[in-house]
Amino acid sequence: MDKLNKAIFALTPLDPEFQVSLASSSDMLEALAVSPHLHPAAANRCLGMAVAGKVSASPSTCWELIKRVDDVDLLDSLLAGPSSARASAAARNPHAPGESIERCVRKFGDNVMLAAMVNPATPLELRRELAAPGSGLISLVNVSPPLGHTVIRAAEVVLNNPWISADVSRYSPAFHRAVICSPASSFEEVSAASECSRSGRKFVASHPLVREKQASWEGFTLQELLAFRHPASDLVALSRPEMSVGDAACILGRPEPIEPEPQVIARVFRRFGFLPVALQATPLLYAGSRISSAAWAEACVGLLDGWGLEHSKRLLDASSAADLLADDPSARESFAALLPSWGLGFVELVKTARRLYR
Repeated sequence: MDKLNKAIFALTPLDPEFQVSLASSSDMLEALAVSPHLHPAAANRCLGMAVAGKVSASPSTCWELIKRVDDVDLLDSLLAGPSSARASAAARNPHAPGESIERCVRKFGDNVMLAAMVNPATPLELRRELAAPGSGLISLVNVSPPLGHTVIRAAEVVLNNPWISADVSRYSPAFHRAVICSPASSFEEVSAASECSRSGRKFVASHPLVREKQASWEGFTLQELLAFRHPASDLVALSRPEMSVGDAACILGRPEPIEPEPQVIARVFRRFGFLPVALQATPLLYAGSRISSAAWAEACVGLLDGWGLEHSKRLLDASSAADLLADDPSARESFAALLPSWGLGFVELVKTARRLYR
């Protein structure tokens, strides 16, 4: 089996100490770096191991770890450092100091501007400045082809800066689509964006606030939101605490032409990880551009490229094994030591680990 054979275990919810103990190989560290369940404390230590050469790590793996650490001093130094790539990763980290992000933007300009625009830690006044006419933001967002790469960038900018919806005529068609698909946009803002260009108009007629002539989302139940099959209602549903893994699986499993938008896919993975994928009866048949677009916002989505039913079965086995190990630190230690050379199932490895230390 491919390199996810063992590394897929890192995609399950685990405590920080266990995550660090698994980071003994480049494949495992790569999976941990993009896992939506990675704890910031574990990211701090894993990045330290990679920088110290204790485990081999690609630059992209280090960038993903930088996005997840919560060491403010480290982020401050990365934002002030000589590497624009690492600074850009740090500028997307919500733990980064706002004043450090601002100094970084002044230093590196376009190289970190987009990262700063999608980070709520960036001072609001700076984001307003970066979104002003002539700032270059539109050219940074418009990176097509493929179209999805522009769609996700515009969507993330608007979702993190809903005030853009109030004057969307100043922006490009990608932003018009993003405003129409944002749950923060009012009926009037959706209508105004629709009048600016044709981009996103397919989402106007089916927009719940337009269709039901309602001023807010509060009156809709979770199941009503999911039934609309609209990007804006999907995002509202994902913010509801009662939403289940099964509900998330239904969103991911929608066929063309009602597949979820990249920003929705990213947020499904951010909240639920890979379990909604494992619940699919058949493999998800997303286009490669849809996967890579969503991965710009949530890197773990990139693992869908080549993901099959055997991976889903493996993930469910990994989840069961993780549950068995939750209150058994001695078994976790043996499990982590045996994993690199293990070729069978994860639950079987738990049983073996327990026999060894007892």
